[in-house]
Amino acid sequence: MVEVKSKVHDNLFHLAIVYACNSGSDRRILWSCLKDKIIDEDPWAIIGDFNITRIENQRSPESDITQDMIDFNECIRDIGCVKPTNSGNLFTWSSTRGDEQIGRSRIDRGLINSTWAAKFPRSHVHILNPGISDHYPLKLYWEKKKRVKRPFKFFNFWMDNDKFKDILHEVWNTRVDGSNMFRVSEKLRLLKNRLTKFDRKKFSNISKRVMTARDDLEEVQYRFLHEDIDDLLQDEEEFVLASFRELSSMEESFIRQKSRQKWDSGDFVHGHEQIQNLAVQFYRGLMGTNIRQHLSHLNTLYQIVDKRISAEDSWDLIKVVSRDEVRKALASINDKSAAFYGGVDDETKARIQDIIGISEGSLLVRYLGIPLTTRQIQVIHYRSLIEKVKNVIIGWAAKKLSYAGIIELVGSVVMGLIGYWSQQIVLPKKVMKEMDTIIRNFIWGSQGRGGKKVKWTDICKPKDEGDIGQRSCVEWNRAVTYKHL
Repeated sequence: MVEVKSKVHDNLFHLAIVYACNSGSDRRILWSCLKDKIIDEDPWAIIGDFNITRIENQRSPESDITQDMIDFNECIRDIGCVKPTNSGNLFTWSSTRGDEQIGRSRIDRGLINSTWAAKFPRSHVHILNPGISDHYPLKLYWEKKKRVKRPFKFFNFWMDNDKFKDILHEVWNTRVDGSNMFRVSEKLRLLKNRLTKFDRKKFSNISKRVMTARDDLEEVQYRFLHEDIDDLLQDEEEFVLASFRELSSMEESFIRQKSRQKWDSGDFVHGHEQIQNLAVQFYRGLMGTNIRQHLSHLNTLYQIVDKRISAEDSWDLIKVVSRDEVRKALASINDKSAAFYGGVDDETKARIQDIIGISEGSLLVRYLGIPLTTRQIQVIHYRSLIEKVKNVIIGWAAKKLSYAGIIELVGSVVMGLIGYWSQQIVLPKKVMKEMDTIIRNFIWGSQGRGGKKVKWTDICKPKDEGDIGQRSCVEWNRAVTYKHL
């Protein structure tokens, strides 16, 4: 075993690299050494060839549970280690000898203790391809890069390209079945995907392409001035110049839109004094400097408002709030409030807690009925919504309602409950399908109405297409999610 102690970005950790023996008795010496070395207070990672699997299906062909496997599992339990998230290949060792059957097993692995998992929660082990070795290399990551999903942005210079209109015409003429709202949302989704690919192919790295076009233009112009001019060189110069102008115009449009400012053409200002005078003139024209007019407005206001606060109270309204006042205000709501944290280290959290004096709460919590958490909400957390809809429908089932009454109640009450949640968070498709099932059974007779009369997809079409206009929860949720983009 080789032990490494390192300090990266002010994070102290221990890394043990092991190569276990083939003999079970020799491996027990390694297990004892690991038990003596690894301390829970320090972050530890163990990686290497342990020469033994944990369970029988980690070997192909499979083998029975042996005492060596039991000893290995007991060692892992005693040192308090767990397996981090794994990716890549399933096995870590393979071998073939002559005409014998190929054997594969998972004898190489990475382990981390609880302190490491708490300090580096995104740790994972990637199993690479073996190359020329019979062992598969392991790569340990302790800070997995987050995948940043960039939002879709529409750039105005797309409309200047001839292919933009062709893409728009082609997508908008695509046949999509469903309600009007669904057809619009689905075509917008298709158009977004097509425009994203269009932008990536034609306009990616626009600034870099402008620099390249500028260099090409300078090279051609240099040749134009120092070489004999012929038709080919003249055509090349015209082509490169037109390309540079087109790319520069796209880049300028991109920067204008990115700045979110309406740029007006005007004179250039140079120097500190000119910039200062321009700023003063701008705010003077914006705010005005007529003091008499300002006072006349105040006199009019004084005539309208009879009750005015004293000078002392007005000073209290504009003075800087002290830390003691903040503490008193927070102390008054201490029993009714809690502080929640996400992505905050322990030191920053302790400093905040020392200032505000409010007890720390634990997520998941509910605010106005909606579950709040920093992680992805599971389907089980939507059970309260499902039960609420079921209880409402059970109460209606005992009454004698016409089909028109059922449709009206479902459209106004049930879809109102679902719509309230959909406006706040994105509901899973599984939950929406269950909602559709509950509503469909209530309308079509699991409560004693008989068999289904019409296909549910036809029911969910609008009234102007000859149906009752019932909304599909799945499609409704998909349309509402565009609000969150």
